[in-house]
Amino acid sequence: MRSVEVSDDAVPVREPVSWRWDGETMEHIVLSVPKTKNIYILNPTAALVFYLCNGHNTVSDIAETVAKRFGADYRVVVRHVRDFVGRLVEMGVVSLHGEGDV
Repeated sequence: MRSVEVSDDAVPVREPVSWRWDGETMEHIVLSVPKTKNIYILNPTAALVFYLCNGHNTVSDIAETVAKRFGADYRVVVRHVRDFVGRLVEMGVVSLHGEGDV
């Protein structure tokens, strides 16, 4: 269970960490996490969420984009996006701002 509570109107912002698109179709992201010195390979869904954490989208916006792109139910997707963004915050690669703070 995650400890970071993420609201639908929060605006996630990527921290200045090392990451790059990768894979044959450039749909994966290789992400370096300084806090743990680990490297992660994000699948296409996680990569899209991470990429959209650009300070311009709310969690709700990100979930809507993911739901449309993959033909999934928004109500299910938004829960997963909240959880994943919370994990990204815990890892120190994303910070949260209130809507309009950025």
